[in-house]
Amino acid sequence: MPISLAEQRIVRDTIREVHRSRVRLSDSAQSELHRSVRASLRERPVPAAEATVTWARVSAIAGAILGTVRAGAASHRRQVLRRASFRRAVETVLPVEVRKRAVVPPRRIRAEVPVSVRFTDLVKTRVERTEHRTLQAAGVGSYEEMYALTLQFPSIAKNPEISLPRMSNVAASTISAAARAGIASNAAAPATFSLGSAPPEDAFTGDGYRQEELPTASESLVSSSHTVECALATPVRDQGQRGTCVAHAVVACSEEHFRHDDLSEQHLYWGAKIRGGDPHPSDEGTLLRCARNALQREGVCDEGKWPYNPVPLPGNESQEIAGVHPSAAAAADGRGRLHSAAVYQDVAARSAGKARLLLAEVERGAVAVSLPVFFDPLTQVSNWGWSQALRYGHVLDPTQFSVVGGGHAVCVCGFMPSEAAPGGGWFVFKNSWSTLRWSDQKESAPEGHPRVPAGYGYLSASYVDKFLWELLRL
Repeated sequence: MPISLAEQRIVRDTIREVHRSRVRLSDSAQSELHRSVRASLRERPVPAAEATVTWARVSAIAGAILGTVRAGAASHRRQVLRRASFRRAVETVLPVEVRKRAVVPPRRIRAEVPVSVRFTDLVKTRVERTEHRTLQAAGVGSYEEMYALTLQFPSIAKNPEISLPRMSNVAASTISAAARAGIASNAAAPATFSLGSAPPEDAFTGDGYRQEELPTASESLVSSSHTVECALATPVRDQGQRGTCVAHAVVACSEEHFRHDDLSEQHLYWGAKIRGGDPHPSDEGTLLRCARNALQREGVCDEGKWPYNPVPLPGNESQEIAGVHPSAAAAADGRGRLHSAAVYQDVAARSAGKARLLLAEVERGAVAVSLPVFFDPLTQVSNWGWSQALRYGHVLDPTQFSVVGGGHAVCVCGFMPSEAAPGGGWFVFKNSWSTLRWSDQKESAPEGHPRVPAGYGYLSASYVDKFLWELLRL
């Protein structure tokens, strides 16, 4: 008998629960897992529009998965079910209809051991005091990052106490010629990405804001000493040439909240621009506040009801077409996912406490955030588009004399405490710039930095505390 869409989703949830548990060969743990899964099946809300769920059949599938998992764990020499074994075990019991879409292992941060020697301590005797302060405040974690900083953010040399040649030579003498060439190529032809997050009206860090003062390395801004792991099961998407990062960030959160594989960024962006109270509906980009309003009034439909177009339509920012988009089916499907209880805060005017606030929300679930993006005025390289962000997702803290040139929204889904991070920790996020062009993970991040999946990135607690604009948690 074919399995219904509702049952597919419940089975997928079961799989995620099993995989998150990293099942061990323990009778008590197995029993507790079985109870929790069955409880989650009984409590899982199912939209009325979906096919009727046969609870006995889904419970039987869940039980078969757990039984196969138990057998797989027993045969593993470390008595821990790894990803490959998990996939094989599940495929033996899942119906054909859900194998391809259901087996989506959650993505995880690989937490690092405490840093024994921070890079900034290692390089302290080789640079001058102001140069060292610059490296600390920016969150530079390796000689490669130091070399990239000197080439891609040369405006720091407007400070008379900084010598770019000295800093560059110190770094270049330590790294390979291939690494130097790769970093130099990004400085010569900066990578560009679409943004799309507008600053709130009370933001002091809007377009044109200039980081005049030499930033100082923040002390620990968060009290947490444990890693909050990301577990977003849906893939990283690509916003393309459009400024729709707000919709992508909020949809990433919505897919977790509604336990849905693929919701429509286009529908939510239209809702934010046309129904969400956007003050500039014809301009590119929007606010998280408007996306919150759209979720309350229009909801968000399935991607298949209104597929996302990565190419802008001149003169039609929302891509609304009367009588065609949104269709009646898309509108009805979206209203089946209205959400009026989202936690929204405009914190742009606050001067402190933002990092603690965000961490408290991330511990409850994925959070969409918006922040300013800083560019070096000489090279036009941004702290989100510098070479090391392209390689492993490190968003640099703003450097002295850099200028705000727009804003970006992402879905924050994890946190890692680290002495190497300005402010005492890294917030991990899912981006919307694909896995091929940004954070392709072809190189490893420095010691003390998170190891994240392709398309994911991380930024410091200090960056969040100083510059966070808005946050939204469903």
